Amino acid sequence: MPESFNDQYARSYERHSARLIRPYQTAIDALLIVDGGIRPNESVVDIGSGTLNSTIYLARSAPLAQRIVGLEPSGMIRLANYKLGRGPNPFSDPQLGFESAVEYIEEQKKHGEKLSSKIDLVQGRVPEIPFGSGTFDRAYMCQVIHWLAFPDESSPADFDYLARGLRGVADILKPNGKLLFDSNGHIFNYEGLPDGEAVNKRHYVNHPLYQAFDNNFNEFVTKEGYKIEETEEKTPDRLRFLFNIDKIQGVLSTSGFELVNGLNGNNHLITYMEFPARRIAASILDTARMHHFRHKGLNELPDQERDRIVSDVMDITLKTIPDDDMQYRETFISFAAQRAA
Repeated sequence: MPESFNDQYARSYERHSARLIRPYQTAIDALLIVDGGIRPNESVVDIGSGTLNSTIYLARSAPLAQRIVGLEPSGMIRLANYKLGRGPNPFSDPQLGFESAVEYIEEQKKHGEKLSSKIDLVQGRVPEIPFGSGTFDRAYMCQVIHWLAFPDESSPADFDYLARGLRGVADILKPNGKLLFDSNGHIFNYEGLPDGEAVNKRHYVNHPLYQAFDNNFNEFVTKEGYKIEETEEKTPDRLRFLFNIDKIQGVLSTSGFELVNGLNGNNHLITYMEFPARRIAASILDTARMHHFRHKGLNELPDQERDRIVSDVMDITLKTIPDDDMQYRETFISFAAQRAA
């Protein structure tokens, strides 16, 4: 995962999670549903657990699980430890401007502290996974698998590197252990699946509000005197259509996994979440705080300046987009894969 997933990224990520917690939980619900959920006494690893939102939700959804481990390589683990009552709040500094997500973090902390005896938190990364062979019954990756295709932030996607990482995941699973993972947004190409062409057109990068915001952002920061240094490798488009069903099957087959049919009889489960009008604006704001400055060579700007810029740009953008163009439908695709015998 990118090294820039630090406190600054975690701040924006939590604000994003607070606004869009229901779609986020929908994605995790789909991962649980696709293979019938976590069984009693199973041990589970949540790979790329971030600030622990997915890990806590998994633990709440599986009260009879024996052990749930969050594996996270980045500095986001500091906030994760706080949610388990194991460290200070890294956002106690009022200058971080984190007010909109404080309530959400404290709510997560209440759940985390209740479940702390069941949850372990380990700092480590794929493919150098710090667990022994056959440790877990299940591995979950909630909106994470795409990050495993990039050796570093400046590299293009490397599917051999991804396969190496997945082989490491297969090794820490018990025989017939399961890997549950998903993809969403503009990362997955649904072509070839039912309604795939229509789903592709609904990706957020095609949404008129996102496109207008991106154009206005570039124009605004240039007028403010900032120099954009956008490179092909650092743009969000390096994730665009990274996967399709054939690519998923191919990389799994070289990694010691095979897709299995879920409860719906297919080897994937597609779920949808409708965003109400103008909710997409809040999502774009949070995404911009997380990604736009990093992708455009402006990562050193202080938080307050970032907030001012994205708020001003969105104010400009909303004046140009009709309400009829605001509806947005997020799509998630979930998979269950079994460790090959």
